[in-house]
Amino acid sequence: MVWLTCSRMPPSLSRRLLTVIKDYVQQLGGAPRCSVVGHDVQSNAPLAAFANSIFLHCLDFEIQGQPPTHGTSAVLPPAPALGEMSSAPGTRLIEAYVIGWELQGRFRRASSRCNLRGFHPPGLFGPVGAAASAKMLGLDQTRTRMALGIAASHTGGLTANTGTMVKSTHPGAAARQGVEAALLAQAGFLSHDRIIEASQGYVEVLFGAEFDWDALTHDLGTTFQLVAPGFNIKRYPAQIYMQWAIEAALTLQQRYHIRAEDVTYLELEVPAGNVRRSHEDVRSGLDGKFSFAYCGAVALAEGQVDIDSFSDATRFSPRARPSYPRCGSRPTRTFRRVSPTPGPSPVWACTMGGNSMNSAAITAAPLPTR
Repeated sequence: MVWLTCSRMPPSLSRRLLTVIKDYVQQLGGAPRCSVVGHDVQSNAPLAAFANSIFLHCLDFEIQGQPPTHGTSAVLPPAPALGEMSSAPGTRLIEAYVIGWELQGRFRRASSRCNLRGFHPPGLFGPVGAAASAKMLGLDQTRTRMALGIAASHTGGLTANTGTMVKSTHPGAAARQGVEAALLAQAGFLSHDRIIEASQGYVEVLFGAEFDWDALTHDLGTTFQLVAPGFNIKRYPAQIYMQWAIEAALTLQQRYHIRAEDVTYLELEVPAGNVRRSHEDVRSGLDGKFSFAYCGAVALAEGQVDIDSFSDATRFSPRARPSYPRCGSRPTRTFRRVSPTPGPSPVWACTMGGNSMNSAAITAAPLPTR
């Protein structure tokens, strides 16, 4: 199970995040009907979905939708939680996951031209996708509409919290809200029955006039987002936009056999729309998952990037620490912002001897897709 990856988190992060969430779930209690994966703990369905979603997302290593959103961590945990509670068959779990991914993917694509105003996609699209867990309860069309209406009123999640533990609670809260929405709808709780298209509803308030209704509904029910456009498989446990930068830095290091201590400056050309200067103040290993400069530095210093690359021990190690100030990023608008293959990720390095490695030949390979 993908949740087992949480056991390979950097020790400092695992001690804090896993312990806090596990203790939080135990403190709140609840009917012990659903499993918290990886722990000898059970709780109610909303809390189990919340914890399992956080554990699934916290490494930033799950498959990524196109355009980018975290489809699995928001929509998968609600299904087994409700499945344990209701003894639903396994086929329903698969259906709920596919439908949840479909909802998230379609809304993400239809809003790709919209200004998300600093909202983090899992917080905007996750609750609606997670409401597909209504499938686990066998809800009819009317009650499923109620579940969507309830979940849509619980959207949010601020991008400013990217780089903190809170980021993983965005899909976590979405998973919990999806479960609660399904259970409330099953009990007869009422919401607006057309919340998606309603005046002052989900689309109008969050996305506005740029929302593409044709993209939302085109071939609905005949094509599936999990198949086309599919998903990206990350090579490295970092934000999606870091993948090509890391690959390019590693390629440079391996091709020219350069040593980190010989490099006076390394520069990565990166998509302008994905550069957030606040993320370049890397105060922890976790911060590094969202920093182009740190990802370039750790690739250069270590010659590889893995889970431990984003531990505090590595961030402040004698090898990585000196490299970080010598790495930087240069925004460019030649990249396509939302694409599984945004094109070349040029990187160049200047060594102490004055040698400059030409960036033109350094191109990161596209991520594996399905």
